[in-house]
Amino acid sequence: MSIPFTITTPTNRVSIRSNRQGETVFTVFNASGRPIRGRAQIVAEEPHIASWLRIEGEAERDFDVAAAESYQVLIHIPPEAPAGEYTFRLDMVDVENPDESYARGPTVTFQVPAPPKPKPPWRLWALIAAGVVLILLLIGILWAVTHRARPMPDVRGLDVMDARATMEAAGFQIEIITTPASEEPGMVLGQTPPPGGKGHKGDEIILIVSAGQTPTPTPTSPPT
Repeated sequence: MSIPFTITTPTNRVSIRSNRQGETVFTVFNASGRPIRGRAQIVAEEPHIASWLRIEGEAERDFDVAAAESYQVLIHIPPEAPAGEYTFRLDMVDVENPDESYARGPTVTFQVPAPPKPKPPWRLWALIAAGVVLILLLIGILWAVTHRARPMPDVRGLDVMDARATMEAAGFQIEIITTPASEEPGMVLGQTPPPGGKGHKGDEIILIVSAGQTPTPTPTSPPT
């Protein structure tokens, strides 16, 4: 076996750009001492990546004595390619005697980044935006409904239990203050704020409730 070519490369690692492409150059020198026709071929250690690699220009060329040729290898990584480290080399053969006269080039490595995550189509973004707007609109409507001013019921003259039910149904909180009065015990004598106005859900309403008349003690005669 004779080695008719010397193959070199400026770097053994190729950088891959964000578009998942890259390139490198091999310099092939005719070391046979005679004019020779050589053919370059890419040898991938992982056979499935062969389709990612391509020689720019003619792979088969004529070399004068001590002449050199540059071979550029282009790398195009498909979007679905799995992430990982891959290697290949550029070999040369003598066209007249390829089985006995050939040379192996140095190994070159490149790193495949993880495939980019697909961007959602614009329709999906539009649906997401519409959903957010709808949620905000519903929150606004709910806030307006729960915080709108509501009329103040008039519960004067009602039994305190009925008055409480009426006020709570309207969304108000109740505080009860009892006071001695001639009216029937448990009757609502007044309310603060007074009826006729408006309040908001959760406002506190004070009900003045009759406790009935306070018994008057019967005087007793002093002992004789």
